[in-house]
Formats: sequence, C-alpha cells, structure tokens
Amino acid sequence: MPETSIDVFAKARDNERVALLRAAREADIVPYFRTVEGPARPVVEMEGAARIMLGSNNYLGLNGRRARHPGARNALERYGTG
Repeated sequence: MPETSIDVFAKARDNERVALLRAAREADIVPYFRTVEGPARPVVEMEGAARIMLGSNNYLGLNGRRARHPGARNALERYGTG
C-alpha cells in the first residue's frame, strides 16, 4: 500500500482570514478578544453595548457580591493561591 501524506494544517494556512489576522498582528490588535468594560456579570458592557456574558466562570453571578470578599480574603491568607 502506498504511503499517504496528509497536511492537516493546509486548511488553516489557506483560510481567507489569514491575511486579516496578519494585518491585525502587525497593528498590534487581535480581533478575537474584546475589552469588557466593568465587572464580570451575566450582562456586561462591551464595545458600547450590553452583551450577555457567555465566556466567564461567573455563571452564578457571585463575583460582584461584597459579602463574599472577606471570605475570599481569608481563604487566600490561609491557603494561598497555588
């Protein structure tokens, strides 16, 4: 049986967005990351508009609760971060 060679990266290399990504890297902007303006909550302000946050681990909406801050501080002091 003849040996077959498959270039698994050809699809990524030949994609039409490669030129766009190169231009973004040269301009020091990457189009895949957006700046969130404010705390991580279920709805955030992004690019001047309200957006539903689907990319955060704050799925319970507890990050903004002040009551949790002393407990988090105590845990950091007792157990550290590693």
